[in-house]
Amino acid sequence: MRDELPTSPEDDLHTRGDSHGEVPPRSARWVRIGLAALAAVHGAVWWRALLWWPQLPEQIPIHFNAAGEQDRFVARSIAAWFLTPAIMLSVCVILGAVALWIDKIARETPALVNVPRKDLFVRLSPERRIAVMLPTRALLVWVLTGVNLLGLGIIEGSARISVHGHGTVSIWPVVAFVAFTGVLTLTSLRATTRAIERGAREEGLA
Repeated sequence: MRDELPTSPEDDLHTRGDSHGEVPPRSARWVRIGLAALAAVHGAVWWRALLWWPQLPEQIPIHFNAAGEQDRFVARSIAAWFLTPAIMLSVCVILGAVALWIDKIARETPALVNVPRKDLFVRLSPERRIAVMLPTRALLVWVLTGVNLLGLGIIEGSARISVHGHGTVSIWPVVAFVAFTGVLTLTSLRATTRAIERGAREEGLA
């Protein structure tokens, strides 16, 4: 029947929109949107770093105190200036590998996964456990996007201070990032808990 529910977690993840005209799961949409945002922001990090490079003076700031004032300088060099974009890229690679690794762990050794309602999670089918990890993948993607936004702010602030010779870097982006990460984490935990409980009901475990 047309209104019949999907028969497996894979149906729920991949075919609901195709077969029933329904939208894909919310977490899957946020993963895709987050990946697009991450690609755009990370590209902007490298673009702005390259754009500022020819304008930089011989000495550039590499550290700021709690008030956002420059307190440490180094000689202008490719290694010093492009360290921040390189760190952003490394973080993306590492957390991206973690996001891929999560599926393998959830499928093969679910007891190692730290999630709410773990007593139910370990009893779910492998496909359902992978589906349940979607909010976690969304969390990783959006945290990565936030980290890259911070990197972009560091580059902009450092470049403007270097070129104009005065000013401070605002600490508010850091505060906003911490708050953003906290809200994302709570949202992810709630979504994961609901997905586990729903999966347990559908598989007759609760």
